[in-house]
Amino acid sequence: MNYRNPKLRDLLASEYALGTLQGLARKRFERLLRDDADLRRTVLEWQERFAPMAQAVAPVIPPKHVWRKIEQRIQHSQPKTSIFDSLNFWRGLAMAASSFAFGLLLFFGIAPQRDAAPTYVAVLADAKQQPMMMVRYTQGKREIEVKMMQAMDVAADRSLELWTLPKGAAPQSLGLVPASGTIKLKLADQGASTMPNIPALAISLEPKGGSPTGAPTGPVLYSGPLLKI
Repeated sequence: MNYRNPKLRDLLASEYALGTLQGLARKRFERLLRDDADLRRTVLEWQERFAPMAQAVAPVIPPKHVWRKIEQRIQHSQPKTSIFDSLNFWRGLAMAASSFAFGLLLFFGIAPQRDAAPTYVAVLADAKQQPMMMVRYTQGKREIEVKMMQAMDVAADRSLELWTLPKGAAPQSLGLVPASGTIKLKLADQGASTMPNIPALAISLEPKGGSPTGAPTGPVLYSGPLLKI
């Protein structure tokens, strides 16, 4: 296929935004999106056109017992040594959620700014793509902003920890995040410089105060791709 053909690009972007582009074709399109800013803008434009349809759907917040069952299943399915032993699975999940994240950005009023510093956004969701938090990073700054979309039910002896999932390397902690509200986390010089190259982020459930080992020890609750907008 000639992916530089304007009509083909527009057609694929519309199908991707609507969710009808599936299988290998969707995966190929997502690979193109990573390095093609113009194509990402086309997807955003189509998602903006489809947005009124989403507004007609009433949001449903799952009851607390559903979250407890999800956590139990994750704990039983993950080896006790490390929840990131199957890191490729979580990266695959993050990339599958990219169109979902693009659509959500529209509702938060985030649009590409041609003359501003590049901004990276991740919408972290569970396995059923229920969004729970948004992470935003502007290139050049030494902090990230984490906004909880809805309050979480976290036990008193547990903490939520945010991780980067760098390609070919171990997860790196960005710090603890609250169960509600908004927080800004400081980044070290190295962390700030590598953020644009991070493909995805994830949240794990850790002992109170964070992972005692410097690596994830609890179940992964939420994940999502880090996208340049």
